[in-house]
Parts: sequence; C-alpha cells; structure tokens
Amino acid sequence: MHIQKNKKGDAKRILNEAYRATDSKSEYYNKAESKNNIELWNKEKALTKLQHNIDTNKIRNKETVITITSVITKPKDLKPQDERAFWQEVINYHNDKLGKENLIYFVIHKDELNDHAHICYTPIKDNKFQAKHIINKEFLNNYHKELQERLNKKFDYHITIERDEIEKQYDPRLSFNEYKANRKRERLSNKEIERNIVK
Repeated sequence: MHIQKNKKGDAKRILNEAYRATDSKSEYYNKAESKNNIELWNKEKALTKLQHNIDTNKIRNKETVITITSVITKPKDLKPQDERAFWQEVINYHNDKLGKENLIYFVIHKDELNDHAHICYTPIKDNKFQAKHIINKEFLNNYHKELQERLNKKFDYHITIERDEIEKQYDPRLSFNEYKANRKRERLSNKEIERNIVK
C-alpha cells in the first residue's frame, strides 16, 4: 500500500491516470485488459466531485494539497470469493477515516501485474483543505495497522496487506502463460463486483 499527497497541478493528471485517460508507464501494463478495470463511478462524476470540493472549500494557496491518493494491492492470500467484500471494506475504512463526502474516485486496475485499487480523497475539514492536520504522523503511523486489524475482524482468516506499492516482479517459478492462467482462474466476474459493490 502507498499513500501520496497531491497539489492542485497534479490532482487532475493523477485522476486521468487512474481512469486510464493516459496509458500506464508500468512495464507490466496491458492495455487490452483495461476494459476489465472497475470504477466505482465514471471519470466525469469524479471530476465534478473534485471541482465541487475545490469550489466550495477554502484553499490557502497554490501549494495547498488538494487530494490524497492511495494504492492498495489485492492480497495474494485473499480468497477469490471474498474479493468484493474486501474492496468494500477498504472503501468503508477510508470513508470512516476521511469522510464519504470527500471520496473522489475508487478504481480497481486489472491491467497490470497485480490487481490493485487507486483511491482518492480531498483532505477537507471544517470547510478547509487541511492535509497536514488530517494526514499527520499519527494517521500515517496507524494507517496500515488499522486497515489490517479491520480486515482481520471482517474475515475469518488472515489477509496480508502489503506495505509497499505495486510489486514489480513476476513469481520466478511461473512462466508468463502460467501467470496469465492463474490470473484468469482467480479473477471474479467484474460485472458481479460492479453489481454488488455499494455505490
């Protein structure tokens, strides 16, 4: 998992990357599989929500952090039948911590080495952008631990949340075709996830 603060000049660029308006620079990116990506809602709604939050809340200056983005990789030990519940619990945790009204987008990428979600929030409190007070040392120290504990309570087995960003290496024990076959076997129906995930 990985968390990042973004200023106004970067916010829309990162949103475009999440929605694949621009191609990924990852060496494992497979554009043909981008059609399998799952969006909580579309890019237009995300842009509208972002602009609304910018227009209706106080921004101190051009250096103000406008969005907080996080990348969560699907755990290797997650059972396929629990994928929808896992992503829903990830959303619920972030909504509780950062406010449902501040959620800008949630996009699951299935077109790279490992399935992972891009999550974006506006760091707003008391009608002001206050990233330094929201994403502070305490938040960062507890982020991984709290999410891990919440998932442990949700499921009856341990799910490992990786601290690092998307893994860069294939399993050396697998050929590329074996890797792709495993992905196909493990993948749930995207349409089923979309129908059931809370919007």
